[in-house]
Amino acid sequence: MAIQKTTNLNFHGVNVAFSECYIRLENFRGNKNEITITAVFYTNNREEVIKSDEYTFTPNLDGQNFIAQGYKYLKTLPEFADAADV
Repeated sequence: MAIQKTTNLNFHGVNVAFSECYIRLENFRGNKNEITITAVFYTNNREEVIKSDEYTFTPNLDGQNFIAQGYKYLKTLPEFADAADV
């Protein structure tokens, strides 16, 4: 499970677009009140990490597994509004 989207990064004042970044959740920690996930952004060939960010959400204990909930949460954020499941 992963998502994919174009990601723009700023390197020393230069904006660089990475098309079709592969974004995978790789680390999860937390409890029933909150879960922190690490989203790792790979180049479109999935060989090189270009960045990673952490996000925190409140899990639904009666819902899907927390991994699926993490991806669903990301897609509610403006940064991931155009992300597609892959």
